[in-house]
Amino acid sequence: MVKALFGWLGFCVVLLAMMGCIPREDSAVDERSEADVEAIKALMAEYVSGYASKDVDSFVNVFTEDAVRMPPNGPAIVGSEGIRSYYEDWFETETLDVIVTPTEIQVADDWAVAWGSYEATVTSVKDQTLNEDRGKWINVFKRGADGTWKFHRNIWNSDKPLPPSDDEAD
Repeated sequence: MVKALFGWLGFCVVLLAMMGCIPREDSAVDERSEADVEAIKALMAEYVSGYASKDVDSFVNVFTEDAVRMPPNGPAIVGSEGIRSYYEDWFETETLDVIVTPTEIQVADDWAVAWGSYEATVTSVKDQTLNEDRGKWINVFKRGADGTWKFHRNIWNSDKPLPPSDDEAD
């Protein structure tokens, strides 16, 4: 009897918790979500602007203090100071022109996830050689205590195939 009672209570607790996850249909939620989507789009524009201007402070400002960037073919860049250090060096050697196109942005309370595509041209400062790329990305955004959105996790990769390795070239 006691086991059945605890089993029933456990089921009720799980059911109530799941009901709290059901999205509401009221217009206040929709309006807030639309405003959040627009704020995230504005943040992505600020991100692109930071790249274009090579303004490290502006660029780092779009990330949370504990953000993680996961570039292709390299280790993760952790925290705003890690991002600052990486891009201080990168901005001295490269210029990036990039178009970031979001395909989908989903908002849930203080978190948002977006994915999309990019087209980029990287120019070497030293010899002006160009490297054109296109690919896809996914971002996790976090709303701060002040209500503003920031990049929290960021990963991207190219649609271009890797060049053949030395072993494959033989």
